[in-house]
Amino acid sequence: MSSVAWQPIEADALRIGHFVRIGDRWFKHPFLQSSFCITTADELTAIRAAELTRIFIDPARSKPVAVPAAPPHSPALPPVTPTEPPVLQPAAAPGLTAAVIDAIRRGLQPPAPTIDPRLLQDNLSRAREGYRGAVGSAAQALTMLDAGDARGIEATHDAVRQVLSLAAGRERPLTLAAVATPVGAQRRQASLSMNAAALAAAIGGRLQLSAADLQTVTTAAMLHAIGLSRLPPRLRDESRIQSRDDLAEFRRYPQLGAAILCEYPGCTTEVIRVVAQHRERLDGSGFPAAVHGHEIHPLAPIIGAIREFQVLATRNDAPAPAAALAQLYRTRREAYGAGTIEHLIAALTIYPPGSFVALTDGRIARVARVSDHARLAPLVWIYDDSRAMAEAGIVDLSDPGQVGIERIIDPLTLPEAQRSWFGGEWIGLTFPAPAPPRIGEPPPSPAPRSSRLWS
Repeated sequence: MSSVAWQPIEADALRIGHFVRIGDRWFKHPFLQSSFCITTADELTAIRAAELTRIFIDPARSKPVAVPAAPPHSPALPPVTPTEPPVLQPAAAPGLTAAVIDAIRRGLQPPAPTIDPRLLQDNLSRAREGYRGAVGSAAQALTMLDAGDARGIEATHDAVRQVLSLAAGRERPLTLAAVATPVGAQRRQASLSMNAAALAAAIGGRLQLSAADLQTVTTAAMLHAIGLSRLPPRLRDESRIQSRDDLAEFRRYPQLGAAILCEYPGCTTEVIRVVAQHRERLDGSGFPAAVHGHEIHPLAPIIGAIREFQVLATRNDAPAPAAALAQLYRTRREAYGAGTIEHLIAALTIYPPGSFVALTDGRIARVARVSDHARLAPLVWIYDDSRAMAEAGIVDLSDPGQVGIERIIDPLTLPEAQRSWFGGEWIGLTFPAPAPPRIGEPPPSPAPRSSRLWS
């Protein structure tokens, strides 16, 4: 145990440079770590806005400055100090015991007002239909760009604008929007690109990126894998690559993608650089150039972490999405930065969309939608072999009186009939269609737009 002499402090007395420990419950604040050094004015603002009541500082590790400095241009990621690892949060430990989950659930604040289940069902249905159409549009845009057709730029622009518009919602939930059997290679890649864009927009929102940076990271996520089209088909699925020669050729795809985008003057140099560097790692172990640290664009690790999560979660022997997150947390914190991995975990929450779960009443369910407002109580489809999944209802576990989640289930342990009933492969991740605002509430603000991205 640490012998640090923590001293209580009021939020208004905090300064940049203070090493703090937050004693309030983890879901009352936006930070995934309970202990960290305050490095930006945005972090100060977030602490004060959360109205926390149990804040402590370690004087020995604090070097407060008198006036908070302006936040840097690059996204501010909460640091993890080697001398004191962060308090392990549920999102980083999907194998929580039922007792721990129940203890956290009892401490939750009252959930946000619920929406009529029929509206939720309609909302998710429209999201699925919209996602299928968006994947088709993305596939067409990527194909046009690869073929040198300038119309692909405007098509990509439209797709990014749609993602950012949906991401501007108050809750910014993520949804398993399309559950289907495996699709062709082209549409599969387009689906992964749309998923990456949705995650990048969610992470960018958590980081409070500027409008320009949010568009940059979302656009780069949409285009990050375009270089794969220039590789032989056998090399486009990296989980199947075995020989050193094939691996060396595969690792050229970020450069190939950047070369494609350089042909279009409407694409900014920042987007091109992020695409070229999205598989580089901060410790220098990445590719294609093995650069490290400040040589890497600050937004590139976000795309790299998303891509590695997708590879883990969609390979043939894929673990459950939550297990894939846990593996990424264990093995890639230094490579992409602990803050980057933690924000990815926070965007997907404790039970990522697509996770199979056992409920406290013994039933089996699959997570359909997650939200920061109910991290332990997502929307789920509950297995019912007496009807088709399309006819089954969506259950909001945050509603009063509903059962809870007992544990995450490895999908490989489920009977084939149950996996098939739920739609098989986990491929579709997006924002659901916006629900109409309740009476007296203003509509969500539109997504930020910038003239920097497209000429």
